Amino acid sequence: KDYIEYGPRTVRFAVLPLYPASTIYQRYEPLMRYLSRNTGYEFKLVIPRDFDEFLRLVKGGTIDFSYQNPYIFSQIDRDYDIKPIAATVSEPDEETSGGEAFRGVIITRMDSKLKTLDDLRNHTVMIVSRRSAGGFLSQKIYLAQRGIDVDRDLKIVDAKRQEKVILGVYNGHADAGFVRESALDVLKDEIDMQQIRILAATSTLPNWPIAWTKKNNPALAAKVQQLLLTLNDPSILKAARVRSFHKPQETELEQLKKY
Repeated sequence: KDYIEYGPRTVRFAVLPLYPASTIYQRYEPLMRYLSRNTGYEFKLVIPRDFDEFLRLVKGGTIDFSYQNPYIFSQIDRDYDIKPIAATVSEPDEETSGGEAFRGVIITRMDSKLKTLDDLRNHTVMIVSRRSAGGFLSQKIYLAQRGIDVDRDLKIVDAKRQEKVILGVYNGHADAGFVRESALDVLKDEIDMQQIRILAATSTLPNWPIAWTKKNNPALAAKVQQLLLTLNDPSILKAARVRSFHKPQETELEQLKKY
């Protein structure tokens, strides 16, 4: 149950739960305060329990703005009218140079006998979720292009979280794992990441879009878009782990519907 009372000028901003709730709050609460200050509305973070609850909330019409991976966006957009208003430009990290796209990786342990993609066949592979862009979809497309059907050829285990996939591979509970490349940075202070080896990196996907549900208040949506596209406060951007926001790649997002 939702025990929070929302006033008439409250705006609900849902974030796909890629990471634990505490991490999501730390990253995006400064952005909520920024939007609140500059719109006259009270922006509240909504952090669902899992991907399925996120989908139910957005499709159920209880959310004003949503922030999700491009695959989830394309799934919602099939059934429910939402509009992308901005997209992430990632900050550089130890694995990537950042930018308007991202990619997934296939990981295994450094001492694993898996050396090639064909070696994955008939082995246990942990994924973030079948609805994860960087933790399943990108690898699915990449392997299909190389003759490997993830549903037919691999033993898939749904771990729900990026960090659980990494820990599962690290602790030997799975032979390999699918995660977003930048997620490898999350546990660098918790485990010896030198024991994790990247077997392959996939092609890129368009980065996460922020969407408006298009149910009401188009003036507010336009204002939020303008605030996001012009946001240059380094403290807010650093907290959110993004470099900036830019106009979304609507054509690329539309193409993901076929998956």
